[in-house]
Amino acid sequence: MSLQQQELDDIALLEHALAKVEESEPELPRINTRSFINRDRAKAHEHLVKKYFAVDCIYPPRMFRRRFHMRIELFHWIRIDLEAAQPYFQLRYDCTGRAGFSSIQKITAALQILAYGNPIDRENEALCIAETTTLETVRIFCKTIIELYSDQYLRAPNQRDLSHLLEENKSHGFLGMIGSLDCMH
Repeated sequence: MSLQQQELDDIALLEHALAKVEESEPELPRINTRSFINRDRAKAHEHLVKKYFAVDCIYPPRMFRRRFHMRIELFHWIRIDLEAAQPYFQLRYDCTGRAGFSSIQKITAALQILAYGNPIDRENEALCIAETTTLETVRIFCKTIIELYSDQYLRAPNQRDLSHLLEENKSHGFLGMIGSLDCMH
């Protein structure tokens, strides 16, 4: 047998052995890699601030009230309370030093979902927040609001509240009415 033939036989034998080993090894599960979409969080924050929160903002306070269903002062009070009570709403930085979403962005996303019933993925377009982050934000926002304000604002009306509502509605010509879903908006 020639040297060249011996080398070819050795290669064939190695290929056969390698095929046997590959057949006997269990196939490892396929790992899905996370896709990364580079969102310009800082630019989205600046745009939001320029529209509603800057001293010389684009939209006047009446537009803020119409779009957020509250005065801008109330928004800031809620923001301050949320930042103090829940670290999630504080500005954090990732391992590369890139800033996360601001409390203004997160609260705006949650309010847009809750007040208007916007689809979760809409906030990706408007505020550059991914769907999973938006879902987490709404969940934490609701939980924290309940923890902070349930005793004062999210309670059943007491006797004093009921008599005040009855008097107010009586002055408008609605005797015995506490509230009406028709008049909420």
